[in-house]
Amino acid sequence: MTNIIHLIRHGQSTFNEAWEREKVDPMIIDAPLTERGHDQAATLRDQVAALQVDAIIASPLTRALQTASRLAEGTDIPIHVDSLHREYVWSSCDIGRSPKHLSQEFPDLEFGHLSDPWWWCPSGNPHAVDQEPSFVVMNRVHAFLNVLKARPERSLAIVGHCTFFWLLSGVLLENCQLLTLNPHTHVVPEPSPAPGA
Repeated sequence: MTNIIHLIRHGQSTFNEAWEREKVDPMIIDAPLTERGHDQAATLRDQVAALQVDAIIASPLTRALQTASRLAEGTDIPIHVDSLHREYVWSSCDIGRSPKHLSQEFPDLEFGHLSDPWWWCPSGNPHAVDQEPSFVVMNRVHAFLNVLKARPERSLAIVGHCTFFWLLSGVLLENCQLLTLNPHTHVVPEPSPAPGA
């Protein structure tokens, strides 16, 4: 039974960098980390190692996978991929890539359990930004918390995304910021107005 979870937002992505500059969607699908994002994750690595987590659970979006890989570098911490805590789809960077493409880029990780597409895609067009209804993402938030409670590991690092973590915790995390919660006592807050992209 998991007694503690450490939420970690991914490092700065190319989408984050462009959004901060222009405040418009730059149409970067599945945005990877910038050099700064890689540095942020590398800086956080020692802190995560000190937490003695049993595993890292990463979203299948590339920026989260790259962050998780950096955090686990030089350790024997296993990385598991779970799409339940993927980002709330409302911009281009929240659109994912097929498990086949991900497995080519991250050959040490397992993607065979993911559907294709594994992100919100009701139109059937894998490149369309089909905004996810709020009730759908809130159902995922509650389901993910229940999954974490039932996992056998004592302590987990969860690498994911700003809006999903905000809906789960009520805290807007900066890139590579860490927030620790007890999944058994944590209550998901009522959603407030969206924080923006």
